[in-house]
Amino acid sequence: MRLSIADGDVRNDEKEESNSIENQRAALYDFVARRKDLIGEVVEYIDDGYSGTNFERPQFKAMLEDMKAGKIDVLLTKDLSRLGRNYVEVGDYMEQIFPLLGVRYIAVNSNYDSNNYVGSTIGLEMSVMNLVNTLYCKDLSKKVRSGVETKWKSGKSTSGRPPFGYLPDPENKGDWIVEPEAAEIVRKIFQMAADGDGYTHIIHVLNDEKVPTPGQYREKHGHVRRVSRKVEDSEWLWTYENVWKILKTFEYTGALVHKKHTRIKVGATSSRRVPDDERIVIEGHHEPLVDLETYYKARSIIKEHKRGGVVNHDDYPLRGLIYCGNCGLRMHKPKAMDSYVVCKHREVAGKHSECSSEKYPTEMIDYLVRRSLRDQLLKLDSLRNVAQQGKTALPEYKKELARLTTEMKNLEVGKTRLYEQYADGFLERDAYIEKRDRIKEKLQVLNDKVSELKEPDESFAEILQDANHYLNLAEVLYQASEITEEAVKAFIEKIVIYDSEHIEIIFKFSDLLDELVRETDALREAWEEGESA
Repeated sequence: MRLSIADGDVRNDEKEESNSIENQRAALYDFVARRKDLIGEVVEYIDDGYSGTNFERPQFKAMLEDMKAGKIDVLLTKDLSRLGRNYVEVGDYMEQIFPLLGVRYIAVNSNYDSNNYVGSTIGLEMSVMNLVNTLYCKDLSKKVRSGVETKWKSGKSTSGRPPFGYLPDPENKGDWIVEPEAAEIVRKIFQMAADGDGYTHIIHVLNDEKVPTPGQYREKHGHVRRVSRKVEDSEWLWTYENVWKILKTFEYTGALVHKKHTRIKVGATSSRRVPDDERIVIEGHHEPLVDLETYYKARSIIKEHKRGGVVNHDDYPLRGLIYCGNCGLRMHKPKAMDSYVVCKHREVAGKHSECSSEKYPTEMIDYLVRRSLRDQLLKLDSLRNVAQQGKTALPEYKKELARLTTEMKNLEVGKTRLYEQYADGFLERDAYIEKRDRIKEKLQVLNDKVSELKEPDESFAEILQDANHYLNLAEVLYQASEITEEAVKAFIEKIVIYDSEHIEIIFKFSDLLDELVRETDALREAWEEGESA
């Protein structure tokens, strides 16, 4: 079941499902109830508030994973447009993906059942219907965009949150009012920049005076419950980027600026920057915090800030996985220092940051990763072998297996003697068959017990399976002489650098090692108890 905001039945601020979702549910359950060929468990996947052009919907993706796992036999939607509104992608799912996964697809109101198209394409009627859905979505997108632009041109903001220093006007929707305390912070930054102070001086003054950052201010005053951030609380400081964002915001001159970015195409997640002369600018929309002269003077003195990237500009295998142990942010590998990584936060936050300014050689990091990976794989192999052999070495296990084996041998001897009695004429045929069958039943029960005893329990079997998976990968990917990108993807979760003497390497199989340690400890305890007994 799917419904987009543009469909007009989703309330933005509520978690409740819309009436339209309820209608879809009712129609689908009614259809199932009337069909004798649709039996079994029913599972619902609901994307309420998602466009049909977007196939990255969370529940749709979860449904695909369940299909891949073989959990779904039949997919039902109310009509084709609930599956999606992109002609090409919907056709791919109907003609290729669903059949490949062995899933029957039924669109109730569209009178489509994939069982009627086995060995053929979806047909002209369905193709036309998909095309109509795509064209409808494009037309709807144009109408929605046109309506939004009309609001912009009339001087109404559709932004969810005004820039720092303003609040939504509770009396007039789409208007802004000044928030005095935050506005003073903005004015202070513009004035320092207009007076000729650079980034470094501005952030030092703000951090020295413990001026709250925009995020801290919003949390403190209850504008948001919690600001989403990756940096640790102790390192939540003013940085170049905070200052740059404020100084580049033209809205502080009192103008409303819209259409800064636009989607490349309908349903796309990526967008492009709109040139300044194509944007919609409404002068005098709200009270200005700075005049135009101060704004342009500050901008002319402060150069554009370029965001510093993480380790992603080259083919370094550990790019994006090295973190600072103090601030919690990814570390940076500048092009100018090709063989080192540094904490970028230290550079942008200045002297108030407690992050180390030390340069860490990539050669040292690579060596530590290779050595630690080798040691951990050896440990994994050793624990795996102990766990595999440990259960069969337990005294209680041996005793029980010996008892069952002896009992089975005695029954086999008894079965042979029984046949000899029948062959010698001491036992009637019916009595022989009855007693022989009873012995067979007992042997089968004992044989099942032996099999069960030898088989590891389900959770233990999964642990061994995971261990074998990583060790098989190690045979193919791990090389002691160098760390490859394939090995990194397979084994390395994260690397945290606290200082040159304290580097933590987190492996993807760390939890598995802990489970194996617990299993081997339990086996050791059981062995000691058995020996004592």
